[in-house]
Amino acid sequence: LDVPFHTLVYFFIGASAMLARAKSDITLAGRLNIGLACGMLGALLEILQATVPGICRSCTVIDFFSNLCGAAIAVAIIPTRFLINRQYRIQTHEQN
Repeated sequence: LDVPFHTLVYFFIGASAMLARAKSDITLAGRLNIGLACGMLGALLEILQATVPGICRSCTVIDFFSNLCGAAIAVAIIPTRFLINRQYRIQTHEQN
């Protein structure tokens, strides 16, 4: 149950990062940067769980890879055109 939860949470984190970068066409390098940033966030949180006393959480490699997989799925499947069209609709709504 823990792995699907981590994957789903990081899918939404990756999707949110993609939406935040929707002002321009997101290139492959931009997608990789978003995926790596989400992966680094997952790694940092896993390391903090292992080192900060009193958290009572475990640091596992499986959790890290499920975090990375969730972010990678979001970065891979969200189409760039959807992001640009969404940003265009927001801009036209703000102008009216």
